[in-house]
Amino acid sequence: MNIGFDMYGEPELGYDFNFVLLVSEWDDSCIARTTNSGTIEEVFQAKKLKDIFGIPEEETLIVDQAYGDWGAKTGRQVVPVHCAHMYYPIDAETQTRFIQTIDTVLPMPVKIAPSQHVYGFEHAASAILYLCLASFIFLLATSLFKLKIFASLSLPELPEVGFKKRSWQWWLSIGFLLILPVITFRLMVTTGLYTKLTWFITLKSKEYGLWMGWSLITAAAYLVFFLIFHFVWGKKHGGSLRAYGFCTNEENNRFTVSYLAKAFLYAAALMGSAYIIFLVMKAITLNNIHIIAFSINPIEPHRWFVYLFFFLFQIPYFVCGSLAARSVNMNNGSKDNVKGLIESVALGGVIGAVGLVVLRIVLMICLYTLHRNVLFVDLYWLLGSNGITTMFLTFLVSNAVNCYVTNKTNSIYAGCLSALMWSTWIMVAGTRVVNYFL
Repeated sequence: MNIGFDMYGEPELGYDFNFVLLVSEWDDSCIARTTNSGTIEEVFQAKKLKDIFGIPEEETLIVDQAYGDWGAKTGRQVVPVHCAHMYYPIDAETQTRFIQTIDTVLPMPVKIAPSQHVYGFEHAASAILYLCLASFIFLLATSLFKLKIFASLSLPELPEVGFKKRSWQWWLSIGFLLILPVITFRLMVTTGLYTKLTWFITLKSKEYGLWMGWSLITAAAYLVFFLIFHFVWGKKHGGSLRAYGFCTNEENNRFTVSYLAKAFLYAAALMGSAYIIFLVMKAITLNNIHIIAFSINPIEPHRWFVYLFFFLFQIPYFVCGSLAARSVNMNNGSKDNVKGLIESVALGGVIGAVGLVVLRIVLMICLYTLHRNVLFVDLYWLLGSNGITTMFLTFLVSNAVNCYVTNKTNSIYAGCLSALMWSTWIMVAGTRVVNYFL
């Protein structure tokens, strides 16, 4: 049984097997891989599929009709469902038709009701575990500051150098910060498709190309945005290394290596503790955290080289993102003002993530209403949008952690390093990147 696009078998080897293609009329991946801007109906009439079914090219293949004989291993059927490609594992109709078809081909010795599903509990439990893990990170972040070794990380509060809250300039900056990641997402794929940078930028290098390319191009966009802000507004309103969170020594407006080393140690302690908590969760539940296309796994020993590689190349994203966020006075939540701190952290979490979710929603509306890819007609652009779920859940936490820790320290170092370690962990352990290095 094949769910999705691939059509197995070669004419010269014969087709001595039963074959079921379970596919949705909204399968964005299947459409992009075959007819591109067409519909799934055209896929059903593909020559390769008809060869497997043993019908001539001029004959129309009838969907949901059984061909051949299951007992003689010549059975063939296209089973239609209604959902997008990445949601097959959690779609009730897909699971029901899957069980029904298996029972038709090979009757089950113990009957299972096709509608008796339990798979949803796994995703719900994983979502709860993810929320618990994220909550632990914030509790740990607070607790670590109570240790004497990390108490000195807290510096005097940053001056407000950005636009006044809820002014028109403030709202305009918020809009830019929300939409820039969407623009760079498209730019990333276009750059890869029409240049020789495909190894590094596009999904032709699988998942790590998506994350790496997007984070670097977004970092460049954030830097341009910050420079415009600094020379138009920030420089005239007290913009300096200290005001932007770089300075660790207020007296001479410089930073010290010892502070940077202590910030790294703090981030390692925070994310190291989170990693241990995750391993405990995994040992108790005997499972990883898995939500649709998003997953958290332990880092295998042979992936630590890849971890270091990704860690270094993500530094520009978090540093430049923190600089751009100063335009709206993010990370100015008072330590004594819980509401202000929560607002700042919440805003930090959604910037860079919400725009991508809106992009994904637009795609799903097109698929569910028009049954075709209208705005996203090339393969890698389409597949890239499938990765938004993972990117959203990852960067939502990393951006919020960055903002929270920066609020506590009034310096960008501990926050950026903590966020870097979190997102790099998910990027390396949740994808197949190691195949391209080792």
